[in-house]
Amino acid sequence: MAPEREAATGYRYPFPPFPEGWFAVAVGADVPAGAMRPLRVLGRELIVYRTGDGVATVLDAHCPHLGAHLGYGGSVHQDTVRCPFHGWVFAADGSCVDAPGSDRPPPQARLHAYPVIEWAGLVLVHHHPDDAVPTWFPELPDLEPAFVWCESRRWTVRVHVQDVAENGFDMAHIEHVHRSPTPELVRAEPEGQTFVVETRPRPDCPTRAYLDGIDRVLWGLGLSMNVFRGAIEGRVVLTRTPIDTEHSEIGLHFWPARLDTATETQDVGRLLADRVSAELEQDIDIWEHKRYLERPMLVAGDGPIGTFRRWARQFHPA
Repeated sequence: MAPEREAATGYRYPFPPFPEGWFAVAVGADVPAGAMRPLRVLGRELIVYRTGDGVATVLDAHCPHLGAHLGYGGSVHQDTVRCPFHGWVFAADGSCVDAPGSDRPPPQARLHAYPVIEWAGLVLVHHHPDDAVPTWFPELPDLEPAFVWCESRRWTVRVHVQDVAENGFDMAHIEHVHRSPTPELVRAEPEGQTFVVETRPRPDCPTRAYLDGIDRVLWGLGLSMNVFRGAIEGRVVLTRTPIDTEHSEIGLHFWPARLDTATETQDVGRLLADRVSAELEQDIDIWEHKRYLERPMLVAGDGPIGTFRRWARQFHPA
């Protein structure tokens, strides 16, 4: 069999670069009332701002009049945004509500408005290649008050978000890349757009002294959470957001369990952040230079990679 080869364009994957699903595009605290931020994600130019009642709003960035980018020089007025070029005004649903020089705004002058969820301090948007309305919403657990946000760390990596998500199903690489005994796979169960994985450390693993296991739940390809169980309790929210056809932003957002004092909580959070970040950074060089094989030669010890790939197909609509 001939080896699989990259396309002449250099794009490394057999599926589209921008899957359907929910993706983090901003940190909520970075979008105060009255402010607007430009975004370049999902192969698109977007803006994010807050309406007068504090609701995060994400719209396509370019005015349909003459193409100005609202995120550069545009302004927020209560629930609307104003174009810096000719003063056209758009509501939070993307409709044009004022077009100076016209008796009434052209009804076809609209910006696409993205469905938005705010969770864990993040602004999440639903992306569909055809801008279709979402057919599913992630069932996201409450983190506060039992857990406290400690910090976030981000990396821009030459990799597809699916490759990053698949890494959590590759049991064998843990020993060879992260120099840790391969954990025992307790459960790997897809259901709809959610995938739950449970692991626990083997008896010879040094982390067994303070870690009973790590559970993972994925909501599509862009959002997941690691649940650390044991003497160290915490939640790590993982975000995977395509930027362009080559790069993705990977975010780790650390939520240690609330302890007796803020200092103790932050200390545990930093330990968790340092450990998980170090492991992620060990994977980056491999992600950036590997070839995605549609027909990999899997063996029994690799983990449920095939199950994951079958589940992931639903996020690449034809």
